[in-house]
Amino acid sequence: MASRMELTRQILFMATRLLAEHPDGLPVSELWPLIKGRMPDLDEQWNSGGASSNRPELALQWKSADPGQRITARELAELLDLPGALNLSEAELAANDDHADVDEHEARFFQQLGDARGPQAAGAVSRLLDWWRDRGGEVQFGRSAGASCAPFVRHGGETLTMVRFYSRTVEVPFGTLKKRVPFSDPILRDELRRRFNDAPGVELPAAKLELYPSFEIDLMADEAVWDVVVACLDWFTAQTETDGGPSTT
Repeated sequence: MASRMELTRQILFMATRLLAEHPDGLPVSELWPLIKGRMPDLDEQWNSGGASSNRPELALQWKSADPGQRITARELAELLDLPGALNLSEAELAANDDHADVDEHEARFFQQLGDARGPQAAGAVSRLLDWWRDRGGEVQFGRSAGASCAPFVRHGGETLTMVRFYSRTVEVPFGTLKKRVPFSDPILRDELRRRFNDAPGVELPAAKLELYPSFEIDLMADEAVWDVVVACLDWFTAQTETDGGPSTT
């Protein structure tokens, strides 16, 4: 029998595959039956690990105010609170895909970004990723139909992502960071929010410190905005290295 952790990985991997077939997302009420249809022994394996009251389909019923709410794979991981779910990066969820190719996903991301927002925005993001990699950083590329990418750092056995780029928006994933040390501290998340807001045209509201606020990716073509995002990445990395209180530098 697979462990709960392994079942978590399998469930979320299957969700990413299903959602890749439905790029606009799936209603919560439809996603779990589809997962079970492709994993017919799931109930038996899950229940063998302990009490069945924490079965994923029950968590979906409890936690979704609207059964018709559309959901993405990452949101599913947040919603279910499955064992270890938040420690599985998007890259790890795709690790079982023998056909996954980073170069292919990177090219697809920049194709979608260029088509949606033009060469200036695409060039600015490409330059930022080059800067990040030159200093030893790693990058995740999403496998779903709506391409994305995210610079990340490793810390305490987890991956921490400060920002995720989509074809039209730049997202700051406070909703995930709130479960990651040291950014489980709301003071640190608010400091990150205020640093982002130093960029012209960026206004991340304080009310979204546990959510996923975003700004238009076109702004990355503005050198002043680009410089602020780079400075935020530097500061973000420094916090994971010190685990201390908010740095003022």
